[in-house]
Amino acid sequence: AAYSLWLNDLCDVYLELAKPIVKNDKDENKDSKWAAQATLWVTMEAGLRLLHPMMPFVTEELWQRLPGRGTLGKSETRSIMLASFPECIEANMDHIAEASMEITMKVVGACRSLRSSYNIANKVSTHFFVHVTGDGEPMLRN
Repeated sequence: AAYSLWLNDLCDVYLELAKPIVKNDKDENKDSKWAAQATLWVTMEAGLRLLHPMMPFVTEELWQRLPGRGTLGKSETRSIMLASFPECIEANMDHIAEASMEITMKVVGACRSLRSSYNIANKVSTHFFVHVTGDGEPMLRN
Protein backbone atom coordinates (compact mmCIF):
# COMPACT_ATOMS: atom_id res chain seq x y z
CA ALA A 1 0.00 0.00 0.00
CA ALA A 2 2.80 2.44 0.86
CA TYR A 3 4.63 1.63 -2.37
CA SER A 4 1.43 2.12 -4.37
CA LEU A 5 0.76 5.45 -2.65
CA TRP A 6 4.26 6.71 -3.38
CA LEU A 7 4.65 5.43 -6.92
CA ASN A 8 1.14 5.50 -8.33
CA ASP A 9 -0.70 8.22 -6.46
CA LEU A 10 2.10 10.69 -5.78
CA CYS A 11 4.53 10.21 -8.66
CA ASP A 12 2.25 8.98 -11.40
CA VAL A 13 -0.82 11.08 -10.69
CA TYR A 14 -0.22 14.07 -8.43
CA LEU A 15 3.06 15.19 -9.98
CA GLU A 16 1.57 15.01 -13.46
CA LEU A 17 -1.50 16.98 -12.38
CA ALA A 18 0.59 19.56 -10.53
CA LYS A 19 3.14 20.22 -13.29
CA PRO A 20 1.06 22.74 -15.27
CA ILE A 21 0.16 24.59 -12.07
CA VAL A 22 3.72 24.73 -10.76
CA LYS A 23 5.17 25.74 -14.13
CA ASN A 24 2.66 28.59 -14.54
CA ASP A 25 4.43 31.72 -13.27
CA LYS A 26 1.55 34.12 -13.91
CA ASP A 27 0.72 36.32 -10.95
CA GLU A 28 -2.91 35.18 -10.81
CA ASN A 29 -1.66 31.60 -10.37
CA LYS A 30 0.59 32.23 -7.36
CA ASP A 31 -1.92 30.95 -4.77
CA SER A 32 -2.59 27.78 -6.75
CA LYS A 33 1.13 27.28 -7.27
CA TRP A 34 1.82 27.70 -3.56
CA ALA A 35 -1.00 25.27 -2.68
CA ALA A 36 0.30 22.65 -5.14
CA GLN A 37 3.84 22.96 -3.79
CA ALA A 38 2.68 22.86 -0.16
CA THR A 39 0.55 19.79 -0.86
CA LEU A 40 3.51 18.09 -2.49
CA TRP A 41 5.77 18.92 0.46
CA VAL A 42 3.29 17.66 3.06
CA THR A 43 2.64 14.51 1.04
CA MET A 44 6.33 13.78 0.51
CA GLU A 45 7.16 14.39 4.16
CA ALA A 46 4.35 12.13 5.38
CA GLY A 47 5.17 9.56 2.70
CA LEU A 48 8.77 9.39 3.85
CA ARG A 49 7.62 8.88 7.45
CA LEU A 50 5.28 6.14 6.22
CA LEU A 51 8.07 4.36 4.33
CA HIS A 52 10.70 4.86 7.03
CA PRO A 53 10.21 1.55 8.90
CA MET A 54 10.76 -0.35 5.63
CA MET A 55 13.52 1.84 4.18
CA PRO A 56 15.20 3.63 7.09
CA PHE A 57 18.43 4.83 5.50
CA VAL A 58 16.98 6.08 2.22
CA THR A 59 14.05 7.83 3.87
CA GLU A 60 16.29 9.49 6.47
CA GLU A 61 18.56 10.84 3.74
CA LEU A 62 15.66 12.15 1.65
CA TRP A 63 13.85 13.56 4.69
CA GLN A 64 16.96 15.48 5.77
CA ARG A 65 17.13 17.03 2.29
CA LEU A 66 13.52 18.21 2.12
CA PRO A 67 13.37 21.95 1.43
CA GLY A 68 12.34 23.92 4.50
CA ARG A 69 13.83 21.52 7.03
CA GLY A 70 14.96 23.44 10.09
CA THR A 71 12.29 26.11 9.72
CA LEU A 72 9.30 24.30 11.22
CA GLY A 73 9.82 25.28 14.84
CA LYS A 74 9.89 23.24 18.03
CA SER A 75 7.68 20.46 16.69
CA GLU A 76 10.32 19.51 14.13
CA THR A 77 12.52 16.55 15.06
CA ARG A 78 16.21 16.17 14.23
CA SER A 79 15.65 12.82 12.57
CA ILE A 80 12.81 11.07 10.78
CA MET A 81 13.40 8.25 13.25
CA LEU A 82 12.09 10.53 16.02
CA ALA A 83 9.15 11.86 13.99
CA SER A 84 5.68 10.52 14.64
CA PHE A 85 4.18 7.96 12.27
CA PRO A 86 1.56 9.54 9.97
CA GLU A 87 -2.02 9.22 11.15
CA CYS A 88 -5.24 9.33 9.19
CA ILE A 89 -7.28 12.39 10.08
CA GLU A 90 -10.86 11.50 9.23
CA ALA A 91 -11.95 15.15 9.16
CA ASN A 92 -9.53 15.80 6.27
CA MET A 93 -10.93 13.01 4.11
CA ASP A 94 -13.18 13.83 1.17
CA HIS A 95 -14.86 10.61 0.09
CA ILE A 96 -16.59 12.23 -2.89
CA ALA A 97 -13.30 13.62 -4.21
CA GLU A 98 -11.63 10.24 -3.65
CA ALA A 99 -14.36 8.42 -5.59
CA SER A 100 -14.13 10.96 -8.40
CA MET A 101 -10.36 10.64 -8.53
CA GLU A 102 -10.60 6.85 -8.57
CA ILE A 103 -12.79 7.04 -11.68
CA THR A 104 -10.38 9.53 -13.24
CA MET A 105 -7.45 7.21 -12.56
CA LYS A 106 -9.33 4.29 -14.14
CA VAL A 107 -9.99 6.38 -17.25
CA VAL A 108 -6.34 7.45 -17.47
CA GLY A 109 -5.24 3.84 -16.97
CA ALA A 110 -7.56 2.69 -19.74
CA CYS A 111 -6.23 5.41 -22.05
CA ARG A 112 -2.66 4.38 -21.35
CA SER A 113 -3.56 0.76 -21.94
CA LEU A 114 -5.14 1.62 -25.29
CA ARG A 115 -2.10 3.65 -26.32
CA SER A 116 0.13 0.74 -25.39
CA SER A 117 -1.96 -1.83 -27.24
CA TYR A 118 -1.73 0.30 -30.41
CA ASN A 119 2.01 0.99 -29.84
CA ILE A 120 1.46 4.75 -29.74
CA ALA A 121 4.46 6.61 -28.33
CA ASN A 122 3.86 8.89 -25.34
CA LYS A 123 5.02 11.94 -27.28
CA VAL A 124 2.29 11.44 -29.89
CA SER A 125 -0.80 13.52 -29.12
CA THR A 126 -4.01 11.51 -29.13
CA HIS A 127 -7.66 12.27 -28.43
CA PHE A 128 -9.92 10.07 -26.35
CA PHE A 129 -13.64 10.35 -25.97
CA VAL A 130 -15.26 9.21 -22.75
CA HIS A 131 -18.90 8.23 -22.70
CA VAL A 132 -20.43 7.89 -19.24
CA THR A 133 -23.16 5.28 -19.04
CA GLY A 134 -26.29 5.54 -16.90
CA ASP A 135 -24.58 3.80 -13.99
CA GLY A 136 -21.76 6.35 -13.97
CA GLU A 137 -19.15 4.00 -15.42
CA PRO A 138 -17.08 5.53 -18.21
CA MET A 139 -16.70 3.79 -21.55
CA LEU A 140 -13.71 4.72 -23.70
CA ARG A 141 -13.55 5.15 -27.42
CA ASN A 142 -10.58 6.41 -29.37
